[in-house]
Amino acid sequence: MASVADLRLAPFHLLASEGAVHVDKDHVWHLETLAEVCRADPVLTLTEHLERLRARGLSAKRSLALREFALGVEALERFVRGEPLRRVHECVFGVLALESEPVDPRL
Repeated sequence: MASVADLRLAPFHLLASEGAVHVDKDHVWHLETLAEVCRADPVLTLTEHLERLRARGLSAKRSLALREFALGVEALERFVRGEPLRRVHECVFGVLALESEPVDPRL
């Protein structure tokens, strides 16, 4: 990566921001908040990207993502509560273990 301009985002859920975990927000809140982020850069989440994602078979990826998401949320909750980092790392190691399962790395 040469610069921040090389980063690519595909936002679909806002996990956390400073001092807060956002799992208590409904789907509409996430969509509206991320739409605001995307409006700042017209290249994000173009229609052709969405169509490409819809054409992929994602059931195995979705199942894995749900388990990783649950562990990630738990890690964020523990971090925001100020729990010891070893408690946060327990969840992170769980995610790493799940990532050892073979799955198409593309979303």
